[in-house]
Formats: sequence, structure tokens, C-alpha cells
Amino acid sequence: MTTAANAPGRRAPDKISSMFAEISPRYDLLNRVMSLGRDISWRHALSRRILVLQPPGNLLDLATGTGDQIVSIKRFWPEAEITGLDFAAPMLRLAKEKLRLAMEGHRIAGPLPGLVKGDAVRPDLPSGSFDSVSISFGLRNIADRKGLYGSALDLLRPGGRFLVLEIFFDPRGLFAPLYRRHLMTVIPFLAARVFGCPAEAYRYLGASIMKFPHPELLVDELERAGFVDLGFHTYTFGVAMVVWGHKPPRNH
Repeated sequence: MTTAANAPGRRAPDKISSMFAEISPRYDLLNRVMSLGRDISWRHALSRRILVLQPPGNLLDLATGTGDQIVSIKRFWPEAEITGLDFAAPMLRLAKEKLRLAMEGHRIAGPLPGLVKGDAVRPDLPSGSFDSVSISFGLRNIADRKGLYGSALDLLRPGGRFLVLEIFFDPRGLFAPLYRRHLMTVIPFLAARVFGCPAEAYRYLGASIMKFPHPELLVDELERAGFVDLGFHTYTFGVAMVVWGHKPPRNH
């Protein structure tokens, strides 16, 4: 069983940051390939579960990458103030351009989201200031999950919601053998031979998916961390999950 403090195949944060900086130019395209085009609908599934306690809402997206989750959230909560945090500067540059183009093309509206370079486990952000905190496809790259849960609890307002979107591997799944081959063989091959990305980076990402906790275990981790009113939902034959929990209200 994976513990909150020890993510599978963990790497030092600076190595992870360097890896994502290296693959950032092809990151979005490979996400589409890796998820067989389903990642956008999974992001929308998380966005629908965003909780706003005090309209128009103050929301935080951790490990925001190139900003795809922010774009999705903006479609459901256009007037919300949204902050995206990531430790890879090249990813944030791509996110800034993506959000600018989305605003100019009227695909999203409302205030322009803010982007902050920082560590998701130790974010330099005000305590108790967010209605919802989300992390999409980033938790499996966090070695100190327990530390991240503690930060999320601190950043949330009482009653606020923490949401996790992740891919996982269920060996009991109908397409488990094909999915394993897709993650561990096909994607690294395409990354290197077609997209010019290091195969090693995508072998690491595939391994992190294979070993990531199933949703029931992730719910247990969040409960032990202090979250209440927990739940989860799986998508696409048990390939992806959205897990959520709440910071206890003041009178809890």
C-alpha cells in the first residue's frame, strides 16, 4: 500500500520540475494521446464539483501545468477569482498564453486568473482564503502527499472543498492488459519517436499511474488527514477518478 508520504517511484521535486520543463512544449498534445482524448471531459467532471461558498468564489488550482483545468473551471465559474500554482516556469508561461488566447477568443470570461510559481506542498498563499482547492493529474507526482493535504486544509475556508483528479490503474479492469501496454510501451514510444520527448519521462509517468492508490485508498488518506464528507466517482471504465473532501466547518 502506498503511504501519503511516499509517492510511487518518487523523484526529488527539482527533478520533477526539470522533467516537466523539458516536456512542456508537447505536454498538452501528449495528454490527449495518453488519455485517448478523454482528459478534457475528466477535467469538466472536476469543474462541475467545484464548491463556491462566497460568490463569485475564490478558487485555487495546484500543479496547474499549462492551465487546462483553469480553462475548464472558468467555463463553469466565469466570475470566480482563480489562482493557478505550479513549480515549472515553462508550464506557467504556456498557461499564461493559453489563458490570454482563451480570453481574447471569448472562450472564457470574467477576471483573468492569476498564475503563481511555487511549491504545492508549501504554497506561499493566505490561509483560509479559498472556497475550493483542486489538483489535476499532479498528486501522483507529489512525494509528500500528507504535506499537500495539510496545505490544502490550511488554504481552504471552513466547509471548503478539496478535489483531486487522477488517472489510476485497476488490474481488474476490463481493458487492464491493453491499458498497461498503452501506458508503459505505446506512450513512451510515441513520446520519443513521434513527439521528440524523452521516453524516460513518460515511462516515469506511466509507472506513477500504475502504482497510484485506488480511489477508496485515496479517500482513506484524506480522511486521516482531517477531511470530512468524502466521496469519489470513477470515469471511462475505471481509468480516471475525481475524489473530494471538505475542510470541517467551524462548528464541527
